[in-house]
Amino acid sequence: MVLQPPSPPPLRLRAGAFPARGGKSLVDMVREHGFASARLGSPLPVRQLLRFGSMLGTPQPETDPAVLPFTEEQVVLNLCSVRNRTEDPAMQPFARDALALHSEGSGRGIAQQPRYIVLMCRAPGGAAAALTVLVSMAEVASRLDREEKDLLRAIAYRAGTPPPVLRYEDGRPVFSFRDFMGQRLLWRYTPGPHHAPEPEPEPERVNAVLRRLLAAMYTTRAAGVRWEAGLLIVVDNRRFFHGRTAAPASGVGLRHLQRLRIV
Repeated sequence: MVLQPPSPPPLRLRAGAFPARGGKSLVDMVREHGFASARLGSPLPVRQLLRFGSMLGTPQPETDPAVLPFTEEQVVLNLCSVRNRTEDPAMQPFARDALALHSEGSGRGIAQQPRYIVLMCRAPGGAAAALTVLVSMAEVASRLDREEKDLLRAIAYRAGTPPPVLRYEDGRPVFSFRDFMGQRLLWRYTPGPHHAPEPEPEPERVNAVLRRLLAAMYTTRAAGVRWEAGLLIVVDNRRFFHGRTAAPASGVGLRHLQRLRIV
């Protein structure tokens, strides 16, 4: 994975200044580019963060009982690096080990998947702290051939009613997918009307295409966000995968981000 600075470059705003004077607002930037950031000088109070989130849509409540102790106002999640390593998916956002690339809420129905992820830094944790990593879905899709993409449009997680791993919205590829790492990925074949009638593919063929998708995710150039207090970013969950690099188990201060999920 090759890291490069995110694009477009951060807007420099004073705390609470939306939109930016003499330029596009942060909301306009994320809708155009799928990513935007602002150096606020100091972190916003929670109520101002919520006010900004409401400009993008509706903040989504945190409902997982495991993370409720880390929440404020039911929708703001405090991502604090209080654990070194964990195998518990619910606790991985609070650890210092790497977080695999994923789209947020990939196992949910489309209406329940966040459209935007808002992250704001309260404490960066030092120079060796973990980076947030962004990978363009369009660039990942460009590394797959037509047959591979057609098959991914007919594959979904087995549990629940999520959309296919790959769909298209306004001509753009949108993935609902995460790297399951050491866990089993259970899938089902759900061909749509755009698929020609054909027998269900052999499991090994599907697994091979899923491996190709994972390889494309981790060989596509990535943008690395190095945090500083007061830095705020917004990510379009339908245009970027996101994840986290690992941080040392010791010698690093507390990394504290606040997250809003916007539907």
